[in-house]
Amino acid sequence: MLKFILLALSMVCLSGPQASAVEPAAPWPDAARSRPLPRPSWVLVVPARRLPSGALSIWDRTDSWARMWRAPATIDGLRFVPVFGDDQDKRSITAEAIDGMIVDSLDIVMRKYGAPAIALAVTDGNSVALAGWVPGWSASWEPSEYISDPSETRKRALSTLSSMFRSTGQARSPVRETTRVNAGDIEIEAYRTGNNGETEYRLVLLPAPGGTAEDARSTLEQLPGLVTLSAEPYAEGLRLVVSKAQGRIEAELRALGFSVR
Repeated sequence: MLKFILLALSMVCLSGPQASAVEPAAPWPDAARSRPLPRPSWVLVVPARRLPSGALSIWDRTDSWARMWRAPATIDGLRFVPVFGDDQDKRSITAEAIDGMIVDSLDIVMRKYGAPAIALAVTDGNSVALAGWVPGWSASWEPSEYISDPSETRKRALSTLSSMFRSTGQARSPVRETTRVNAGDIEIEAYRTGNNGETEYRLVLLPAPGGTAEDARSTLEQLPGLVTLSAEPYAEGLRLVVSKAQGRIEAELRALGFSVR
C-alpha cells in the first residue's frame, strides 16, 4: 500500500491546534486526544524517545526508556506486549509513521504479529505521550506523567493506556445492504490520521461497467460520516482524498456495492 508522497511536508504545514514541538506528542493533533477505543484482547507496544532536536529515536534497544518496556505487562486484565523490531518492522514503522499517525504502516506490523491493537509510548525524559489505534477506529492519544521512579512511570503509562482502550461500543452501525449489484471498484491506496483526528483515505474510484465516475462518487458519498476533501480525474475514474471519523470503511464500502482492494 502506497503512502502519501508529500506526508513529511503535509505534517509541517498542518494548520489548527497541535501539541508543542518540544513535547513528546508533537505533532499529534489535539483533536485526536482522549478518543475512546474498544477493548482489545491484547496490545502491541512500540516505545520511542523524542530527542532535543525534535527527531524520534525508535528501535534503540539500549535506550533506558525502551529497556523499561522490555517485559510484557498486564493491567486491569489487558496485556501489553512490547516489540523491538526486526528489519521488516523498522522499514514499516518509521519516525514519520509515528509522527504522522500513519495507521497503514502500523497495520503492517500488527498483522505480522496478529495484534488486535497497537500503542505508541513516547517520552522526552520529562513527560510521556501515549497513542493507541484499533483498526476501524480513529487513533487516540493521551499524556502521562514522567517521574523519577522508572517503574512508577511505566505503571502510570500502562494505566493510562488501559483507560484509553475502554469503549465497549461499535465503531459504527453497519451500513444497510443496497440492492445495487455493482457500484464500481475502489482501491485504498493509503490512509493516515488527519489534523482533525479523523482517518483520511486516498482512494482510486472506478465506475461500474456502463456507469460514470460521478455516479460512483455519488454512491460513495452516501457513506455516513464521509467527507470528500479532494477529487481529481484518474484514468476513467477519480482519485479522491476522503475523511471519516470511525467505522470499518472496507466493509461499509462493500455494503454499498463497491469492490474494494
